[in-house]
Amino acid sequence: MKHFKILALLLLTALLLGACQSAPPAVQETTAAATAAPATAPTAPDPGSGVSAGRNETFSYTDKSGARHEVTYQLPQLTFNTKDAHTVNHLIEERYAADFSAAAEQESKNAAPALAGISYQANVNDDVVTLVIQREEQSHAITYGVYNYNTATGEQLDNDGLLAYLRRDAEQTYRDLKKALESDYYAKYQAENFPDDYYYQLERTTGDEAVRACTFFLNSKGELFAVCKEYVSVGAGEFEVLISC
Repeated sequence: MKHFKILALLLLTALLLGACQSAPPAVQETTAAATAAPATAPTAPDPGSGVSAGRNETFSYTDKSGARHEVTYQLPQLTFNTKDAHTVNHLIEERYAADFSAAAEQESKNAAPALAGISYQANVNDDVVTLVIQREEQSHAITYGVYNYNTATGEQLDNDGLLAYLRRDAEQTYRDLKKALESDYYAKYQAENFPDDYYYQLERTTGDEAVRACTFFLNSKGELFAVCKEYVSVGAGEFEVLISC
């Protein structure tokens, strides 16, 4: 009986040792799981690629009730070391320099500047970087500055250059823009009793010369838009609008 108990004990010990050796260590399981995990999806391109903050100033004033207000003027700049990139940066600085000077002068008088702010958006679509600068007046009317730049060629793109890059037929695109602009104008200003000069303002807005003066650009989704002027007999009389092409 004694020998039988010893033999049974040895058999039980052997079984326990075998079971321990067949179980994979916890660390190995963790490593295997990490290896099998799917790869991280590629990240979208940085919208500010090739663009950095340029001039950036904040102006403040105190109103009659004692409340303090601040307005910020921000401009972008291209970081590419090419002639056209430097030209774009110069054009931007030159175009908005007077706004900064006027705001500084108003601040010295503790008065509100003429503009409620200047801001920008940088859109990157393949080889095209588009800068859209928004200049907002205290009345909330907005005017736009648009600059398209081809990173592959190092060239600034005008309307024809952007349409050629997109392989869009220029004449057809201008015809489409004219129709879209007319539709936008009718929706906003046509009424039963419109002013006598309605058709005059309509022609100023949607005539061939006016349509050719619009500026094309790409939004953040790569869609073609244009900055156009609309002339009316009410309010300020002239507004800039964004029209999808």
